Amino acid sequence: MVQDSKDQKENLKTLIRGKRALVAFWASWCEPCVRELPLLLKLKPQFEKAGLTLLLVNFDEGTTASAVSEQIHGWMKEQNIRELHTYFNPSQKLFEQLNVNFIPIAFDINEQGVIEDILHGEQDWEAWVAKKTPTSLRSK
Repeated sequence: MVQDSKDQKENLKTLIRGKRALVAFWASWCEPCVRELPLLLKLKPQFEKAGLTLLLVNFDEGTTASAVSEQIHGWMKEQNIRELHTYFNPSQKLFEQLNVNFIPIAFDINEQGVIEDILHGEQDWEAWVAKKTPTSLRSK
């Protein structure tokens, strides 16, 4: 389960059901995450063009998702990030279930909900999404 900024619980499987998804875990205190986040946000249209859903899950700890969201909102202002749609897991249970013990980490999940690849550490996201984009769509 993940939560949105208003503490509404969402089932991760339901959010990505039937979709090819990249689920990327990040935190405001993680320097590689901070470097990657603006690029991931910039590449969101290319992810969509490649038929991928980008789902960001925050790793910052807190008592509630709304409390973490408030912290992140202040951090976003410092980073000059205007819009960031992310989910939260303040209890850290999802990270335990997926055996996530360091970040950044991302899971490439196919339409059937099967993890096809686990991407550890910083990535060249431009090259990665280009490989996922069908050749017929690359020049458009």
